This record gives sequence, structure tokens and C-alpha cells, in this order.
Amino acid sequence: MAPLLALALGACSSEAPPEDAGSADAGSGVLDAAALEDGGPITETWSSFAEAFMQTYCVRCHSTSPKDFNSLADVRANTATIRCGVSDVALDGCGAFPPPRQFPVGSGPFPSDDERARLVAWLDAGAPE
Repeated sequence: MAPLLALALGACSSEAPPEDAGSADAGSGVLDAAALEDGGPITETWSSFAEAFMQTYCVRCHSTSPKDFNSLADVRANTATIRCGVSDVALDGCGAFPPPRQFPVGSGPFPSDDERARLVAWLDAGAPE
């Protein structure tokens, strides 16, 4: 009983939430990092997640071909580089450049670790439309 009480009381805190708290829509069926680690199904698509990610974090610099990230075709053509540079950890198949967390560059905004994991999972699933 004491552990349950401690858990219940600990959930009500006056501390500010972590920086990336609430960045995903809990009711959308969108994957989170824990689901990815458990091998859950990939539900992300270009239109449900990746396009908005690119709009928010990438097209400020990448809006002309061959790296026009408004275009799913250009994103798919650059999958390996995006995957390695967006991930928050070193991934199999990635060399020294780009290093993890290289992208996006500049002064922000920057994606949360969960958003990074979701984009990598989407790319690894073949960047479904």
C-alpha cells in the first residue's frame, strides 16, 4: 500500500514538466520510444508525422533540390544521411559523419529525443507515405 501511495503522491508535483513532455499526441496512435524498443508496429507516415517534422526542423535550410525536404522523394533519397544525423545515438551503418544529433543545425528549434526516435523508426520502415 505504501508504494502505491508514494506513486500517487509523486505524480502530483509542483515541478515543471521535462522539456519534451507532451510533444506527442497521446491519443493519436503515434509510436513513442518505448514502443519502438518493444518492437511495436510502425504507425508513422509521411502525412501523419514526418512531413510536420521536416517542416518544423528541416526546411528552413533544406527547401531546394536535391535536398528539398518538402518533398517525400528527396527525403527518401537522403534517408541514410538523415537517419544518422537525426538519431540521438550512433546507429549501425552510420560512419563518422554525420554524427548523432548533428541535425538540425543552427539555433533551433530542436526535436525531442522521442521525435528523433520516431523519425528514425519511420525511415527504417521505408519512409511510408
